[in-house]
Amino acid sequence: MPQSPAEDGRLRDAASAAGARAPMSASALSAHSDAVQAAAGNELDRSACRMLAAVLAATVDHDRTECVAGIDELAVVAKLSRSEAIDALAELRSAGIVSCDRIQNGAPGTVHIAVTLGGRPVPGAAPATPPTDPPEILPPPPPREPAAHGPSSQAPVRSRSRFRRARRLSWGVADQALSSATNLALSILVAHAVGVRAFGVFGLAFATYTFALGVTRSLCSEPLAVRFSSSGNRAWRTAARSSTGTVLALSIPMGAACVAVGTVANSATGDAFVALGICLPGLVLQDAWRMAFFSNGRGRRAFINDLVWAVIQIPAMLVALSIGVHSASPLILCWGVAATVAAVYGVIQSRVIPEPGQAAFWLSTHRDIAPRYFVEFLARYGANAGTIYVTALVAGVAAAGAFRAGQVLLGPVNLFNIGLTGVAVYEAVRLREQPRRMRRMALLLGAGIAVVSLAWGGLMLAIPDWLGQELLSKSWNSAHSVLLPLTVAAAASGVLTGATVGLRGLAAAKRSLRVRLITAIVTLVASAAGAELYGAPGAATGLAIGLWIGAVLWILELNRAVAEAVQEQARDQRAREARA
Repeated sequence: MPQSPAEDGRLRDAASAAGARAPMSASALSAHSDAVQAAAGNELDRSACRMLAAVLAATVDHDRTECVAGIDELAVVAKLSRSEAIDALAELRSAGIVSCDRIQNGAPGTVHIAVTLGGRPVPGAAPATPPTDPPEILPPPPPREPAAHGPSSQAPVRSRSRFRRARRLSWGVADQALSSATNLALSILVAHAVGVRAFGVFGLAFATYTFALGVTRSLCSEPLAVRFSSSGNRAWRTAARSSTGTVLALSIPMGAACVAVGTVANSATGDAFVALGICLPGLVLQDAWRMAFFSNGRGRRAFINDLVWAVIQIPAMLVALSIGVHSASPLILCWGVAATVAAVYGVIQSRVIPEPGQAAFWLSTHRDIAPRYFVEFLARYGANAGTIYVTALVAGVAAAGAFRAGQVLLGPVNLFNIGLTGVAVYEAVRLREQPRRMRRMALLLGAGIAVVSLAWGGLMLAIPDWLGQELLSKSWNSAHSVLLPLTVAAAASGVLTGATVGLRGLAAAKRSLRVRLITAIVTLVASAAGAELYGAPGAATGLAIGLWIGAVLWILELNRAVAEAVQEQARDQRAREARA
């Protein structure tokens, strides 16, 4: 239903104000003014006015009359559902105010302000008649003229682009190294300060934190990276406000549950869970800011945020130990309070205040990918933990201990893998319009991680026995027996990570979920069969076989997704040529 004149006027004023938030060229300012005037001459409803304001705000970011955006990005800025956003764009197009590329399921396209540009009609402006195509598929504008310069002039540009990409990846590795070093220091300090039982309590609390982290990443941080890595800064800020708000909306009940469990337990374990519950929202929000900064290409800010956490955490824990603390809960409080301070600093860095009230809207808007990423997390988490449990059940606890000791030796490789993933998804999303190039980047990333894994595993295999016993004491011999197959498994995991980044870049959540479930099942079955036949070395060999089968499946799925994207681009190109 149309708005009342007063409500309509306020929304149009908001749309006009969106075009006045930043200095623009005369031609862009003229186009914005004409778009608002055209809106004033049409009976647009509330959602159409909101969508126009979102388009105007996005074009301001680049001082242009067009914006490259996904339907979900514009929907979040306009505070509309996906279906409402599609209908609103169709209404604006039928009014001749905008023209649109094909935009569907979050894939990026181009939205043009299609009234006037410098006093002349924009080529390919939409007719003032209702569209005959379904609203999900909006007709594209004419193709742009190719650039006048030749290939030779592009070489320096490509070189600078690669340098910037390498710099962003290096920030990802540095940040993950700092974060992992902080957690390692935490574990070492706790292990030296408390007894075996108290350290086990700390391990339970840390495992609970890791699970909560996986939940919020899959439902909040990954959709933010997939949908908004290539959007303008305004769209990113709006999405980050909703994403981090959803993190708080999810983590506060989880923290309350930890406090409730700890209160009922009424023991050292209970005290640790009470401390974790108090700090859990701050802990996961700090991680959410890290992931958000990477999704905006700001790896340096993520590193600084983790540095703030480390600078506060380590001295606080040393002070606690110096006054004779010998239980886990005070140390967990030091760790969690430091993370909460860093989370507050993330608000200052981004100038974005989380809005927990947007949680339902965020989850509804991204319901096509967020639940699938969550199930993926559960499958991956279950496979990793399940391999240890299966080995213990089939071959005994000693075999599981050997398996875990071998994983400790390959810990730096896993950190390297994790550190590259977040920033690599950002790069893949930016290359989404060039699917073949994006696939090449993803496969090269996977191959690079695999080579690093093999090199590190070879180094560990070459360690003399006396040094290995210094590192792992009595566990060295059993760890050495599984090190070779675990190294091969780590290489497979690297290849799989590259393919995962590629599918994230294409927002192919259905494909990644399907292959993740298959990989988890194959890995568990192969590990169990290996453990039954040859104990810990057999379980590690089964893990390697399962992961390599999974890596091949992931690459095949990536190839299919890229082929589908290329075919879709070809269809769009033929449609442009036919209309021209």
